[in-house]
This record gives sequence, C-alpha cells and structure tokens, in this order.
Amino acid sequence: MKNKRSKKSQMFMIELALAILIFVSAMSLYYKYLSDMKTSSAEELNELIDNARDISESFLTPGQPNDWNSTDVNMIGIANNNRINETKLLSFRNISYDETKFLLATQYEFYVFFKNRYGNPVRILNDTAEGIGKPGINSTNIKEQDDVKSIIKVERIVVMNSDIARMVIYVWSI
Repeated sequence: MKNKRSKKSQMFMIELALAILIFVSAMSLYYKYLSDMKTSSAEELNELIDNARDISESFLTPGQPNDWNSTDVNMIGIANNNRINETKLLSFRNISYDETKFLLATQYEFYVFFKNRYGNPVRILNDTAEGIGKPGINSTNIKEQDDVKSIIKVERIVVMNSDIARMVIYVWSI
C-alpha cells in the first residue's frame, strides 16, 4: 500500500514539475514578446518624432529650387526667414498628397495648418482650405481618426500675412 502511494506521489510530483516548467516557459515567452513590442513601439515613436521635426524644418526653408512651383519642385519649402511665402504655399497646396509625401521623404501621414496669434485657424490665402495634407483631415478632426497608432504635433512660430502665427504640423502612423 505504501508503495502505491509513493508511486502516485512521484507521478504527481513529476506532473507538477512539468506543469510549472510549461507555465514558466509560457510566462517567459510572454514577457519577451511584451518587451520586444515596447522596444519597437519606442523605436517607431522616435522615428515619428524625427520625421515630424524634419518636415517642419523643411517647411521653414525656401525649398529647392529656390523659386520652385508645383511642377518643378525637388524639396518643399514654404518660408524665407520664417516668413511664409504665399506663392509657395499656393504651389504646395496644388501638389498631390502622395507626391507631397514623396517629396518630404515620409512614409507617415501628415497635416499642416496655421493659427493666428489668438489660436484660430487661418484660411490659406483666404480660401476655404484651412490646411494641407491628408485628404479629409482638418484641425478639428485630426485627433478623432480611428486608425492612428501614434501622433506627433510640432508647432513653429512664423510670420504670415505680416502677423505672428503658429505653423502646426501633425504627423502620425497608421
């Protein structure tokens, strides 16, 4: 009788050890997956930040060539000495979104608009357009997009229409 109990106890201990081994292995794999996911998310966020910064810096240049228009642009720039050039802004607006992303060397979605000194959006060249970027986006619905993973906002002080304004750029990944 003691021998049967001993064998049952031994089997139980082996099964328990096997169950603990499987549980510990599963937990180790889970935590490794989680840490890999956090690393890739942090890397993507850093890349998104760098990309948003690069786009904003590009916008504050005259662009290439210096007197570019929508048909001969190599690099989009819409400012001279932090003063928005309305001719270049109009040319920028006339470039397709996909072509703009290519010229800005970004894989991310973007939207740029301007706010006056009171924080109100400024219409581009007194037109109905408030900004330039992803079609269907505006300053009020940008944060309501369902498919956004990460979003970065960059603001730069500029002179627009002889007044101080803020250029607001959103860049996001989907």
